[in-house]
Amino acid sequence: MKWQGRRQSDNVEDRRGVSTTGKIAAGGGLIGIVILLLQMFGGETGQAVAPLLEQFNQTQQTSQVANEADLTEEQKQIKAFTATVLADTEDIWEKIFRENNLGTYQKPTLVLFTDAVQTACGNASSAVGPFYCPGDHKLYMDMSFFEELRTRFGAKGGDFAIAYVMAHEVGHHIQTLLGTSQQVRQKQQGLSKAAANKWSVAQELQADFYAGVWAHHNQKYLDTDDIDEALSAANAVGDDAIQKRMQGHVVPDSFTHGTSEQRKYWFTKGYNTGDIRQGNIQKIVEQKTNNRANNTHLPTDNYFLFVEHPHVYTLGKSGHIENLLIDEEGLKKKGATFYKINRGGDITYHGPGQIVGYPILDLDNFFTDIHKYLRFLEEVLIRTLAEYGLKAERSEGETGVWLDVGTPFARKICAMGVRCSRWITMHGFALNVNTDLGYFDNIIPCGIRGKAVTSLNVELAKDKVDIAEVKSHILKHFKELFETELI
Repeated sequence: MKWQGRRQSDNVEDRRGVSTTGKIAAGGGLIGIVILLLQMFGGETGQAVAPLLEQFNQTQQTSQVANEADLTEEQKQIKAFTATVLADTEDIWEKIFRENNLGTYQKPTLVLFTDAVQTACGNASSAVGPFYCPGDHKLYMDMSFFEELRTRFGAKGGDFAIAYVMAHEVGHHIQTLLGTSQQVRQKQQGLSKAAANKWSVAQELQADFYAGVWAHHNQKYLDTDDIDEALSAANAVGDDAIQKRMQGHVVPDSFTHGTSEQRKYWFTKGYNTGDIRQGNIQKIVEQKTNNRANNTHLPTDNYFLFVEHPHVYTLGKSGHIENLLIDEEGLKKKGATFYKINRGGDITYHGPGQIVGYPILDLDNFFTDIHKYLRFLEEVLIRTLAEYGLKAERSEGETGVWLDVGTPFARKICAMGVRCSRWITMHGFALNVNTDLGYFDNIIPCGIRGKAVTSLNVELAKDKVDIAEVKSHILKHFKELFETELI
């Protein structure tokens, strides 16, 4: 990470070199190991650890004695680096809060310590790992954790592993500011341990997502290996990775932070999108519920893509090449290309003036019935065309959406061809809106002889139809039929 010579935050307390007398409530032994397993960075000590700490604080007293030691040059560099990272989080989250009308971003404080520390959430040792205390809005870090992360848990070294952990803890601070942490605690009330853990996992994955959002907006300062370092750290601290190393087996119901794959996924999603709105914690919980029901492991996103192709003919895997009525030279003259592809259906044309829609859906999140999926897609287009006063319908034994079915004037206005692998959909539909229908003269559309092709502008006797308006109708009906939200 490019950090030298840049602004450093003033919100850093360096307590390294401060000795602690008395017994540390969470220090060492079995207690330290238990907390390490629960935390292994990323938790809110105020939520997860404070109750345990409080039990010990009732019987044991801890005091700090100021005994300032001179810092080594390396220790000074660490402070400068962490202060720079903290400054980056301040600048970026202030901007995100302002742009999303989230109120004023309140800056947290970073506390660097050695061995043990006193916090508003109780006393803690380095065994806890880096943590955030909502009681004082402070991030606590013992830098020895990162050597442990590298040597014991196999993470890559590098400064951005530190930056990722800091950004994750800042994510918990954001959750506190936005009220998410309080909402999670309320949701957990009265739940079984396993059910409550799902909310803890969702909270931690959201903090990983926020770390990715920060990295997205900080890209100008990143080096080529930085994201790999972050992902390596996320992989090392997954619940499954820790449990395998510490106890030799995995107990999913006891997870509090998420698997290695989940942690990497949500950091990456934040990094790729940079959009705080895409890390909704309720959706994370819902996705985890779906995963458990369907024996899957990763959250899945769904997409609806609109594209407009240059002139191209495509032949589905069950199609017949003889339905292409033009040779290579003719294709060049028409400014068109030809491809064999792995969707269903026969030959079709895509080009300017068409709305080509590619829903990329995990049907495990909707229904696992490909025929129902096709009927739903057809219905979306039928309802869309009804907005323009056209009675579109299906034609038995023939793909797509048609007008005047059962008459000598039957004509296709929308072609369809889909593929599904492990319930993930590919390809989709092509609706002729302002399409040059002359290009269909070079093929037998969809391999169906004796049937005409039409477009929306021809049917409405208009030179052009507003394509943006048509897309809005498609999305409206897609949302209604698939009972989903579009973001």
